[in-house]
Amino acid sequence: MKKALLPILLCSFFACKKEQPDPVSPPPMEDKTTKITVWDATQWSESNPKGIPIEGATVELYATQQDYLIKKPALTATTDKNGIASFKDAKEGEYFIVAFKDQKTNTWADDLGHTKVSDTLFQSFGSINDPQQPIQRNAAPGDFMFRDLNGDAQIDNNDVSAAPFFKVIINNEAPVAASAIIGYPVNHEGAPINTMEEVKAAFAILAQQIGTTHQGFVMLDGVLSDESDGNIIGVESNLAADWQKIDQFQIGSSNAVIRRLWNEHYSSIFKINQLMADISRIAPGETEIRSQLHAFRALTYLDLFRYFGDLPLVEESFMPYDASRSSAGTIEAYIYADVMNSFNNMPVTAPTATPWYATRAAVNMILAKLYIETFYIDGVMHVTDTGWNTYEKLRLSDLSQVFVSPAGTEIIWAISPGLTSPFKEYFVKAGQTVNFFPVTRLTELYLLRALAYVLWHSWGAVGEELNIVANRSGKTVGVISNQDDALRELEKLYSGEFYREGFRYRFLHLTGQAATVLADKGYISYHRHMPIPDSVLMKHPIMTQNVGY
Repeated sequence: MKKALLPILLCSFFACKKEQPDPVSPPPMEDKTTKITVWDATQWSESNPKGIPIEGATVELYATQQDYLIKKPALTATTDKNGIASFKDAKEGEYFIVAFKDQKTNTWADDLGHTKVSDTLFQSFGSINDPQQPIQRNAAPGDFMFRDLNGDAQIDNNDVSAAPFFKVIINNEAPVAASAIIGYPVNHEGAPINTMEEVKAAFAILAQQIGTTHQGFVMLDGVLSDESDGNIIGVESNLAADWQKIDQFQIGSSNAVIRRLWNEHYSSIFKINQLMADISRIAPGETEIRSQLHAFRALTYLDLFRYFGDLPLVEESFMPYDASRSSAGTIEAYIYADVMNSFNNMPVTAPTATPWYATRAAVNMILAKLYIETFYIDGVMHVTDTGWNTYEKLRLSDLSQVFVSPAGTEIIWAISPGLTSPFKEYFVKAGQTVNFFPVTRLTELYLLRALAYVLWHSWGAVGEELNIVANRSGKTVGVISNQDDALRELEKLYSGEFYREGFRYRFLHLTGQAATVLADKGYISYHRHMPIPDSVLMKHPIMTQNVGY
């Protein structure tokens, strides 16, 4: 018996002893920090419906709206790389949220401390045009959907509230999560412009962009015609193949060159419209810059009209969802109105401080080019009449000196003071110094008048205009007794005096020679105009394509 007790005792003392539980770790402390995520609405896309979280934004919390007016925040934090501003162990209570970085904010306070209200972005044109929603003009996807605070079914300056508007309640007993969407009053327009100095600075940049794109249209003309092939030195690698397709008339609506020219010029039109609205808000009586904007918009629409035909005319700072193409007559009237709105305030010569400004002679030449496109011969003659004091300071210069300086005696309008690739490589002139490219010059005036007389069948007058240009270079004009003679002599001067300056393709169409001269390249009659880019057609369902594409 005694032997049997030992295993039992050992069992009870060792093996059969109950296991003791491990000490229990205390539960993790709950993170009771208030976290506010700030979203950058200017980075909106279909896959980022709020924009993206923004680092380095300031978040201020105000106890009262009066504290906001005197800029006395109760709490301040900065967003981290995830766009989160954290407030830990803050005094409990209700706070108004103001978030901002640079000019982006969620509170657009006016001088009275009132703000429009929104924490939602438009996601599509369908939501903008929804008849169940208040009317908000000049809105595009990614813009703020402002609240109709007075219930009149339209968003305007009456829909404001005391600033700030949105609140967060800090409760130190539990975590709090909130968000704020920051951006511009109209996101698709970018940062708001508030002074005329800012308008002038924006216009100076925009003018150079328009000048560069205009040079792109000049290159397009040369490659479409027989002045240049599609192998242009200096073009981006992703565009090289599309330039070659243009040369061979294998042009589709997805052509990257065509798409870029359209998009860049329309982008400039949108910016012009925006600057005009800014001027109306900042300095309603201002005329100088407004007149220049009308002139630059006329040039931009003329480029598009000559190579795309019927166009959508846009008054907004974006292309509306229901945009459609206007007729040639409507476009002509629109460009004419832009010129008339600019002419009386145009300088006779460009100011020294802004040599890229349009002048009276420049806008007259816009009309001359427009009128020749529409076969309005009387109009061409009227606006190119050198008896006007508009042209009195101009005279033809030695051909070797034309492109030396934008201040040359025959330069009517030069936007860009220098040349950049690929236009620099494209616009080469044997035996000439080439430092810049003019939008228009006096030689073009005489050649346009000669062409108008050709179309008018006035052979004697054709010779008079051609002789003015020919004598400058010591050349002679042959006998002109019929249209064939006139075209032969006019083409000789165009190829010698106006080579690669952006009119050959239009010239071939106006004189009915395109089908013959360009047949070997694959030209078909519908190539008179370029295709509307496919990206435009996809976004705007009632936009139509040019016949043949």
